[in-house]
Amino acid sequence: MEKEREIEDYKKRNSEWRNLSLNHLSIVNNTFTSLALGFLVFVFKSNIISDFTISILCADTKPTLIFCSLLFILISISIGLLILLTRLYDFRISRHLALTRQRVMSHYNSTKGLLPYNNSERKYNFCDRFNALCKIIFCKIDFIHINEIKKKEKIFIKEKFVKLQGFANILGSATWRWLKLQIFSLLISIILYWIYIII
Repeated sequence: MEKEREIEDYKKRNSEWRNLSLNHLSIVNNTFTSLALGFLVFVFKSNIISDFTISILCADTKPTLIFCSLLFILISISIGLLILLTRLYDFRISRHLALTRQRVMSHYNSTKGLLPYNNSERKYNFCDRFNALCKIIFCKIDFIHINEIKKKEKIFIKEKFVKLQGFANILGSATWRWLKLQIFSLLISIILYWIYIII
């Protein structure tokens, strides 16, 4: 009875993660569309383009301020897109982990001692986050397939599962760290633009 209840719980979790993944996929698509339209409007806003000149030998304050403000807003937008991407893959991997637990419990007809729960408190650095970003962009994620659960040893499944858990942890860490950078870049941009207006 307890086993069936836990299997139903994992089925519910799998469904919830799937819905989150689909919702975030829509958000990413809408964000790219909105940014493209916003950039189009920005390009045709003639008063910024016509007044914007930068000279390396004689740097004026106002053009430098507007340039730096635009640079920081572009950095903020870029980080925001990276956050959306890492969250999307974090949800996808987390959904897969819940599905794998459900499949392993069903296959081995047991609820105990199969796959470890995530209790990692490891600190991740910039290289870890950058490597994770490169993996989700350029590499295929090594998910655990149902045939592997049926044919491979438990230790093999457990090792792959732990790697995926660590990967999801890094993506979650990147999301929170990059969110702070995105907000900081946006605030710097607003402050520089405000200084540009008042001088």
